[in-house]
Amino acid sequence: MSVILWLFYIAVGFVTIIPLLQIGMFKVVERYKSYLHVTLLLFLWWLVDFFRMVGSDSYHIYYLTVFIFPLVFLLVFSLFNATFRFLGRPLNKKVYFGGISLFFIYFVVSITNTLHSLVLNLEYSDSVTFDTVREASVGPLFLVFTAIVYVLLLITMISLLHHLSKRIKEIQDPIPFIFLLLAVTVGVVFNIVHVFFHTFYVDPTMVSVVVFISVLYYIFYMRDLRIILAFNRHNYLIDKFNENFVISNEEGVVVDASEDFIEMTGIDLTERNMITDVMREIEKKAVIYKNTADVTYDFHDDKSYLQMSQNEIKLPVYNKSGTFYLFYDETFNLKYIHDMNYVKTHDLMTKLYNRNYLEDIRDGLDDDKQLYHIVMFDLDGLKLFNDILGHEKGDDLLIRFAKQLLTVTTEYGAIPIRLGGDEFVILAINKSDDIVQEMIDRLNGINEELEFIKTINYSYAIQSNEGNKTMTEVLSRADANMYKMKKGKANYKEKLKEALTKELHKQNQ
Repeated sequence: MSVILWLFYIAVGFVTIIPLLQIGMFKVVERYKSYLHVTLLLFLWWLVDFFRMVGSDSYHIYYLTVFIFPLVFLLVFSLFNATFRFLGRPLNKKVYFGGISLFFIYFVVSITNTLHSLVLNLEYSDSVTFDTVREASVGPLFLVFTAIVYVLLLITMISLLHHLSKRIKEIQDPIPFIFLLLAVTVGVVFNIVHVFFHTFYVDPTMVSVVVFISVLYYIFYMRDLRIILAFNRHNYLIDKFNENFVISNEEGVVVDASEDFIEMTGIDLTERNMITDVMREIEKKAVIYKNTADVTYDFHDDKSYLQMSQNEIKLPVYNKSGTFYLFYDETFNLKYIHDMNYVKTHDLMTKLYNRNYLEDIRDGLDDDKQLYHIVMFDLDGLKLFNDILGHEKGDDLLIRFAKQLLTVTTEYGAIPIRLGGDEFVILAINKSDDIVQEMIDRLNGINEELEFIKTINYSYAIQSNEGNKTMTEVLSRADANMYKMKKGKANYKEKLKEALTKELHKQNQ
């Protein structure tokens, strides 16, 4: 064999051993583990072929040659098994043990070939050389097992090509499909030439299988985000990251995550977890947001608050990408902000929104030009409660009225606000006049059922922003109309004063 052919042959052997130098990558992804057996068997095939080529002992040349036949069968069956595991369709036990049984049968028949010549039409003798075994014709059992081998290879190739053709639509990456198709085409062409036109000194079947499996490694390993991250994590992630993170590949499959994230979600990286499913699980336990402004006034004490940062990962050379999700636990900070906002925007006695809240939203309401109604209330007789029964009873009056407002507004989807003192407001956005009047009637009905001393009397006025009135104009007109009603209630105050005085005497007895 010429020097060029020897260099080519040694290069093929080097290609078979490269994956074994990175054996750790077979452990990163569960569905790739079976390809370790394929890699070992492929290297063993090259090694056996090499020793029979360079050997001078007839015994070794003969038995290494017949051993290659069952070895190739086992390699192809292992490739068949590993591929279907990768595709998520592992072989059933009958097929698996059937393939292993055929290997042992082929192995026994091969090493006893000199007794029956079923594999190779050549008996062992001291005159056997590498050239004589190359030129010898094959037996019937060799043809049977070769047919099985080619059927397994054909099924494997078609299954992989079909899988990769579907991925073109999913991830817009045709390179793996093209590479694998070229590898299959080159292998078929070289074997046809070898059988029908020109006999190559180097086994073209072995070279074809090496090329085919090398392309698989490129597709499955070199282009798998999980593998790349596992071996080059320092290029993408900060060592000893404190925050929760998760990484998905271009298909949306989770390929990596921090220990804290795994503990929080309970995901298993050996399984196929879609990032959308994982997000849904997180949202059961946490509120996910990108900007603080996205967090509403409503604070969920039973959930964590995770601020999410999302960035695309672009890998050099490969047409691959992934997404890096980083989660900051901002529960403590947001609770503090919420508490501060609550104090700022709520009346601590009645738990209703306060004037600050109304001031915060008034510009937005004016700008949006949405229809809204303001119902302004002023309680009648609060000063009498404070003066006669004490401020505690006055506060109780305010709290009771606030609860009535909250009951009614919750039912109708309006907002109750305490402006200060004995002044309250209902803000009804995008509600009709009839709905607003229903709220007032509902509130009146609550008080009509109570005895006089517990009845809450109030003056009120309804005003809308029709005609593009500003909030200032709406409040001003409502306030003026409310006090018109209030002026006509002098008789009520006299009755209330008398009732409260009697209540005070009753308490003092």
